[in-house]
Formats: sequence, structure tokens, C-alpha cells
Amino acid sequence: GSNQTFSVTPFNMHPDRPEVKDSKAFYDGFHSELRIGAVERIKQDSRLKTLRELVYSHSRGWTNKRILVAGCGRGGDTIVVDNPVIALDISFNALRMAKRDFPDNIYLTADAGCLPFNGNCFDLIICSEVIEHTICPKTILLEFRRVLKPDGCLIISLPNWISLYGLARKLGEFILKKPLTAAGQPIDNWQTFKSFRQLLAPEFKITDKRGIWYYPPTGKGNIRIPDLLILPMVILLQPIDALLGKILPSIGSHILSLKCAQRTFKPPGSQRASK
Repeated sequence: GSNQTFSVTPFNMHPDRPEVKDSKAFYDGFHSELRIGAVERIKQDSRLKTLRELVYSHSRGWTNKRILVAGCGRGGDTIVVDNPVIALDISFNALRMAKRDFPDNIYLTADAGCLPFNGNCFDLIICSEVIEHTICPKTILLEFRRVLKPDGCLIISLPNWISLYGLARKLGEFILKKPLTAAGQPIDNWQTFKSFRQLLAPEFKITDKRGIWYYPPTGKGNIRIPDLLILPMVILLQPIDALLGKILPSIGSHILSLKCAQRTFKPPGSQRASK
């Protein structure tokens, strides 16, 4: 286990908001029923490898640092760093599986838009493929800024509209004349790199970026090309996918991954005072 101590502010872990209750109910069922095939496993492994590269790039390491994984799901994202973390999710079922498979971490059922921590207490926050599923991402970014130390780091990722997946989703929505979301999730607001940067801009500046997964989609839900047919191609093209993630991170990648630092704001008149 971890020998770190975390300052937790008591609060109602499940705010009485309809969207929080709806999301909790959906994701409790989602994580209970989720099955991951061979191709999806490679995709998730690529995502975790890329997040790890961002975490440790230009870093002195995270030993004895306080780390938060927000929206940890079944716990796989906690292996992005080598030391124990504090991890939270809105789904109790997901956390039960995470605790079983990754027992060294501290787990909390909590809403990322209302974090149960005092300010300036984390050195690193990891939030991967979560913020697009929230009703008010700006609130979550404000919370991340509040609990991050001034020199803290945010690693964040979400799906990219400027990709073959984005094209397929737009085409499907046009043909079916209704919104489509990944796995039927209640909220699924993808971004472009430009719109993502604008969303982050009031609180964070981007210091590094990567793209993940340049392959075309192979279906939706249970209607898809069998993994057995496409697995050899996916494995063969992995090095090319990794290269594209570094040279074309914002164009064509299904997932945008960003490393961010807090913006520093000088008090009004500070420039005049320094002259």
C-alpha cells in the first residue's frame, strides 16, 4: 500500500443532481457488462503506453508525489505511473473491480466535478477519456486546477473529431438522423485539437501532445468485423501508428492526449510595479 496521506474534505460523495445519478447508473451497468476483445486490448495498451510517455517525458519522476487518477474506471489507468495513486470514479462497480485487480491504490467513489480534496494537494492528475462524458467539462477543469499544486501537471485525453472515427460518426449521424455515441454512453462530446485547446486555455497551457490510434473503425457495438480478420494488420501497423502519434498528433488520431501545466496569471499592475 501507499504511505502517502491525503487531505480529504468531507462532502456528499453523490451530489443530488439528476445527471450524476443517471451517469452512475449507466456506468455501473456498463462496467459490469464490458467485454474487451483482442483489437480493443491493443488499442487500450497503446493509449496507456502513450499516457505513460507523456507522464515521464521531461520529468524527474513521480516517487513520493501525490497523484490522482480521475475517472479510473476498472483501474487500468493507474498503471501509467509506477507508484500507488489515489483513484476515483463515479461507478462503484468499476471501483470494486479496480480494487480487486490493482489493490495498492486508494479508491474513492466521487464526482470529478466536485472533488473531495483540499486545494493544492496533487502533483499530477491523469484523466483519460472521461471529460467528454461529463455535462460541464469547464467545472471539472476548474476543479483540477484547484487541487493541483502550482507546478503540478495534468495529463488529459479525449476522442478527436478530425479522424476516421469522427468521419464515421458524423456520417452515421447524417444517415440515421440521430446522435450517436460510443457504446451508447449518455454524453459523448468529442473535440478537435483547436476546440480542446480553447476549452483548456483559461486554466491550462499545453506543453506536449500525442495522437493515438489512426486505424479506421471496424464497426459499432456487436456489428463489426471479427477481430480474427483484422488483428494481424493491427499488429503489423503498430510501429506506424506510434510514429504518426508523434508527428501528426492532432490530425487523424482517434484520441488526443495532452500534457498540460497551469497557466500563471500576474496580478493587475504587477508589470508596472516591476518597472
